[in-house]
Amino acid sequence: MIQKFPLQVLLVDDDSNIRRTLSLSLKDLNCVVDAVPSVDEALKKIGSHDYDLVLTDFKMENMTGLDLVKQAKAVRPDLTLVVMTAFASFDNAVSVIREGAFDYLPKPFTSAQLSLLLNKIREVAALRRENQDLKKSKSRRDYFSG
Repeated sequence: MIQKFPLQVLLVDDDSNIRRTLSLSLKDLNCVVDAVPSVDEALKKIGSHDYDLVLTDFKMENMTGLDLVKQAKAVRPDLTLVVMTAFASFDNAVSVIREGAFDYLPKPFTSAQLSLLLNKIREVAALRRENQDLKKSKSRRDYFSG
């Protein structure tokens, strides 16, 4: 069963209306949301916060969601990123997945589609947390052995 812990989400979109609307939807789906309008601001946040998910638009003013995936993965290889776009194409989807994105979400999407995606990410986040806890308990056990 999926734990219903709040997901820590960084939302990246240069459209303030989408940021506001999607932030509300994410909060309704048990997420704690930081929202920023650019890749540069997102990279600053990623460097200082531990997010379960970065949800980014593909097409933005100065840099794309693909740029964010590449740069974020260089800093945090384990980070879960999902790229959303109103300009869905097979080539874009393949590009972002190849660079390490978890998924590609064509706009417009329904609340049910978003909820399903968040449930998948909760499963991944729960496994990561469990793995980290096991590593910590193993290191404590090794420390006191002998």
